Amino acid sequence: MKTVAIIDYNCGNIFSICNALKSHDIPFAIVETATELQKYDRAILPGVGAFPNAIKLLDQLGLLDGITKFVASGRLLFGICVGLQVMMDNGLEQGKTNGLGLIGGDVAPLPLVASTGEPLKIPHIAWSGLEPGPTFGQEFGQTSPLRSCAPGSQFYFVHSFAVRPNDPKHILATAQYNGIQFCAAAGRDNIFGTQFHPERSGAVGLRLLREFATLST
Repeated sequence: MKTVAIIDYNCGNIFSICNALKSHDIPFAIVETATELQKYDRAILPGVGAFPNAIKLLDQLGLLDGITKFVASGRLLFGICVGLQVMMDNGLEQGKTNGLGLIGGDVAPLPLVASTGEPLKIPHIAWSGLEPGPTFGQEFGQTSPLRSCAPGSQFYFVHSFAVRPNDPKHILATAQYNGIQFCAAAGRDNIFGTQFHPERSGAVGLRLLREFATLST
């Protein structure tokens, strides 16, 4: 099993991720610079809070270019929550902010009203079931860490925004909040990300992290 680099840019709860990896005997290292990142063949990009702040912190540490080069070299990147969101072309939180541009699309706020017309509580804080994306039929893609998950598997979400990939093929999984469907996992090639928190999702989340640690590059 390969060592997983956890990118620490002061914008993610790396403590929970470290504990989750440790509990499953997944080797990991915390990296804070682009130079350190290049030593590994797979990395987790966590994230909490606002999209613009996450981009600002990554930029200040020189990690925007570092992550772009890391991905361009064919190595594996897994974004969690805001870590997924900053992979997109841009975010619409507090105005429009450019993202890493690794997956075409944007990040938009969840609707304030359900399909039934009743107000939705924002942020969405809940366990929600995953379903395969629109181009994956009845099972999750076999080249992503979701490959061992059964449709309907419950994961833990805490978010007010969701990614909107331009290409349906990049929507790996969806979930619903009171009838509102949103992208719950996105990816392409060597890039993967989840809106939910696998490190807070019990056994099924730990299994997903293990799958990422064992994927071939």
